[in-house]
Amino acid sequence: SAFTGTGFTTKEAETITKGRRRRKIVKALMIAGNAGMAVAIAAVFQSFQGMGTSKTEFGGTDPEIKVAMAALFIFSTLVIYRLAIANWVNRWLSRFIEKRLAQVTDLAMPHFERVLQLGKGYGISEIRIRDGHPATGKTLQDLAWGSRGVLVLAIERGTKLISSPRADTEILDGDEIVCYGPAEKVRRLATARSPTKPGRFTKAKEE
Repeated sequence: SAFTGTGFTTKEAETITKGRRRRKIVKALMIAGNAGMAVAIAAVFQSFQGMGTSKTEFGGTDPEIKVAMAALFIFSTLVIYRLAIANWVNRWLSRFIEKRLAQVTDLAMPHFERVLQLGKGYGISEIRIRDGHPATGKTLQDLAWGSRGVLVLAIERGTKLISSPRADTEILDGDEIVCYGPAEKVRRLATARSPTKPGRFTKAKEE
């Protein structure tokens, strides 16, 4: 995404800024990607400028060839743009990627989409733990969110990602808990307040 300048979300940008090495890597990729684009554009214009005004082997004058090349360049750009936004191209690429994945792994990506679509009122949310939240200092076993139908998928702790956390994983202040469950129940957990130490919290971000 950094190299091509596409598909880069705000969340990914926030994650990268937390790591010094990651910032350097992404900076190098962005410079290399932009430099490559600049070289390609410069090469096209240089090919136009390198022509004179004499007759060519094709029988036309160089200005005529320049116009034809410019038209071809614009037409090709439009074709590539239309292919990039076409739904049928996206579907074909998705099927192609799924088939390739099926050849090397038993993981079936569409299953996750069906889980999210079939569970009415369910969704993946992110709970940000701030000072004063009742979950601070407790383990997942102590919280027992699973009994409420809320599954903890991962915990983001700074630049570290704890995938499939265990029951004895302790929740710390500043953690961001990625969970799946009923949106209303997750919202209540996100806005819960400690009876002894009230604080400020961020509501769960639903997807």
